[in-house]
Amino acid sequence: MAYEIYLRLALLSGNGGPLHGVSLKRFYLSLGCSEYGARMHLRRLERDGWIGFVEGDGDRRGRQVVLTEKFEALRRSHLQILSDLRQEPRPARL
Repeated sequence: MAYEIYLRLALLSGNGGPLHGVSLKRFYLSLGCSEYGARMHLRRLERDGWIGFVEGDGDRRGRQVVLTEKFEALRRSHLQILSDLRQEPRPARL
């Protein structure tokens, strides 16, 4: 589930540029797993410096997930690997 959480955060955060906040409610709905399980993994990601939390826009009750530079660097690395794989020449078919 941890890798799925990483993928969901990467997809929900947009395409590069400044870090975008993702509401926790939107995030939980996108996972299709228990809220408790998702919270446990998010706490671990926060503890390890991959994400942070900020107050939501205009609503002090809501919190948003914010991706750290550490997370963004990993995402950029993964995107570069995928880009490189797409550009590799394929062997000729016989």
